[in-house]
Amino acid sequence: MPRVDLQRRQFVRSAAVVAGSALLPDRPARTRNRQFIALSSLDIRLTRQGWEKPQRNRRSAVQPLTIGSRKFKSGVGVVADSVLRVRLDGAATAFTAWVGADVAGGPSACVRFYVITDGRIAARTKPMHGGKPPLRLRVDLTNVREMLLVVEAAGYRTWSNLADWAAARIWLQANAPFKPVSAPYFPDLSKPQIAVGDGPQPQFHGPSVVGTTPGRDFIFRIPVTGTPAARIHAVGLPAGIVLEGGVLRGSAQMAGIYKVQLIAENDCGKSGRSLTIVVGNRKLSQTPQMGWSSWNAFGANISQAKIKSAADALINSGLADKGYSFINIDDGWSGPRDAAGRITADKSKFPNIKELIGYIHSRGLKFGIYSSPGPTTCGGYTGSYGHEVSDLTTFCQWGVDFLKYDWCSYGSVVPPNPTLGELIEPYAVMGQAIGLAQRDIVFSLCQYGMGKSWQWAGGPEVHGNQWRISDDLIDFWGSVCSNGFNCDSRTAAAAGPGHWNDPDMLVVGMVDFTNAGLGFPGKPSPSRLTPIEQQTHVGLWALLAAPLIIGCDLTKLDPFTFNLLSNTEVIAVDQDKLGRQARRVMQFGDMQLWARPLCDGTMAVGVFNLSPVKASCAVEWAQVASLIGMPIRQGRSTVRDLWQRRNLSACGGMSLRLPSHGSILLKIG
Repeated sequence: MPRVDLQRRQFVRSAAVVAGSALLPDRPARTRNRQFIALSSLDIRLTRQGWEKPQRNRRSAVQPLTIGSRKFKSGVGVVADSVLRVRLDGAATAFTAWVGADVAGGPSACVRFYVITDGRIAARTKPMHGGKPPLRLRVDLTNVREMLLVVEAAGYRTWSNLADWAAARIWLQANAPFKPVSAPYFPDLSKPQIAVGDGPQPQFHGPSVVGTTPGRDFIFRIPVTGTPAARIHAVGLPAGIVLEGGVLRGSAQMAGIYKVQLIAENDCGKSGRSLTIVVGNRKLSQTPQMGWSSWNAFGANISQAKIKSAADALINSGLADKGYSFINIDDGWSGPRDAAGRITADKSKFPNIKELIGYIHSRGLKFGIYSSPGPTTCGGYTGSYGHEVSDLTTFCQWGVDFLKYDWCSYGSVVPPNPTLGELIEPYAVMGQAIGLAQRDIVFSLCQYGMGKSWQWAGGPEVHGNQWRISDDLIDFWGSVCSNGFNCDSRTAAAAGPGHWNDPDMLVVGMVDFTNAGLGFPGKPSPSRLTPIEQQTHVGLWALLAAPLIIGCDLTKLDPFTFNLLSNTEVIAVDQDKLGRQARRVMQFGDMQLWARPLCDGTMAVGVFNLSPVKASCAVEWAQVASLIGMPIRQGRSTVRDLWQRRNLSACGGMSLRLPSHGSILLKIG
């Protein structure tokens, strides 16, 4: 039966709750000689969800489960993402419930419900928004051995996705010998195949175009691999820039576009690459930023030693040779202002921050710092409100190359529901100060997409280089979906050389999201994304031309995470100099196909399975090419699997079967 018919049969919108259905006791009972067990009578502690704990029968001591205007006395309240596994062993006949986003999550809540029986989707709702009425759901459980009740985030926000399985009941066979019980849910932790390592011959990686301003400090560590280490030569450098130990340094004297020929050679071979250096006003971030930031691993529990170790690890691991070049301190570094009102670093954490920055520069890396336009940062440390020019002057004196500017306490400066002008103003003040400074500083706006930041953050008022478009990303699938898969036509036109949409830092490897993502106390543990979800996450960010900012503890980098972050063909998609963000061009149920054109005339294509179960689809490359305006002749294209770095014999198209939340990333041309 077609899925649309299945939905029409199983989901019936009702104007009112069936009389008495929300008032039945939370224990096994008989109604009209039919026995049921209330879902809330099971051990709901076994529910796996993003944060907080599942709630039995009430949202809080004073608030019942409430969907729209309907209040329910029984049920289970969860936070997306959520999975509750129930063993049935064929003893049940049906599952019924009222479902929807709980009003406690507010109007920004948006969730989708699934009922999965023995590995197949038995019911799936459309996205359900906060404040909307509940849906009545009924699923046949005849001969079903196991049921999964899944709720996933489906909107732009991640923190308010409260969802209810209200008046939820498992109906039993007469005299059933077995009663349903909850059971632990174990996600698929198998690792997808990823190509490992690089050949011994020299190979260039990372960006092929970089920008700088005449007369300002320039540093670029040339990303190149090879065993033994390659010797590098450069021809055609602009006056004022020299090559020292694999790093371009100095300051370009004259504006212009310089085509530099790079040559790398070792005992195993020789290779070349053209590097374009664009010298002019506001020419930074010609490709998305690549680097590391402290927040996801350590929160505010940072120190000079940890940042130095991260810089060393970025180089020693080989990630710097793939193009990662920034070391960014996030919240938690700033101390009190001195007698002259100048910002200082917390001396207990950073006894000599200028010395630290000098060390990072000596290794050919760039340094980033964090502040807020408000009086304090999110963590309560000193912000830049009223001291914008002074703070920027200090940052320039220290040698800062990047500034993340986080909204945080600025919300206390403006009235509730600020106007668009009030949202722009603090970023315009700092953006103009950066433009007048005598140092190149990449400007990153962190204000979660308020006021549709992608429409103005890169404009002449602010001159931002990248801007957040969504809530903070945490290590759960629904958060990846909210930040990534909603980043389509609403933001795509804003992306391009010098200005990028930012769906937030990568949440792979050893990270810490204690206290619902607040990042304290800094005790990293493995990402709660499965390995398959982590691969999908990184591949999607590459397609989106998003900044690739590693958030994990680099001193505890495991082989899988390294291979995930260091795949040079995936990185090449992210760093493609054309700078076109991918768009969703096809959708087949929970399967989505995203594509972006590349500078060499090929296209990058990602196929994603957003379903909680395996799914299949078939695609034709000529059809995909036509949807993004590329002339590819059917049957003549080459297809390359970028994660496995191998060519596929699928010229005209291919049929794909992907695991739950899995993906494939291809280059077609």
